[in-house]
Amino acid sequence: MTRRWYSTNTLPLDNQKVYYFSKNLGMFRGRYYYDPETVGNPNKFHSDYGIVDSDDISHWMPYVREEKNKIPLPPDYETDFIELDNNQQTFTFSYTTTAGDLIP
Repeated sequence: MTRRWYSTNTLPLDNQKVYYFSKNLGMFRGRYYYDPETVGNPNKFHSDYGIVDSDDISHWMPYVREEKNKIPLPPDYETDFIELDNNQQTFTFSYTTTAGDLIP
C-alpha cells in the first residue's frame, strides 16, 4: 500500500482514524468527524491535544496500524537542512546501569 497525504479538499470518512498535519500546529493522530450542529466549519479533527477544524489542517492521511511506522512527510512540511561530514552522520549509543538505577 502506498502511503499518501490528502488535502482537505477531500475529507476522510466520518469517525475515520487519521493522521493530520498543520504547518502551525504539527502532526497528530486522531479522528475526523462531521459536526453539523457546530457554528462555523463542521469538519473537525480530534486528538488528545484538542479539536481543530479543517481550516487549520492542510493535509490528512488514513491511519493504518500495520504501517504506522511508515509515515511520509506531509507535502508542505518544512525543515532546515544541515550538511554533516560523513563521519558525523551515524550515531552510536552505549547504555549502562548503576546499582542506584535498578528497581527492586
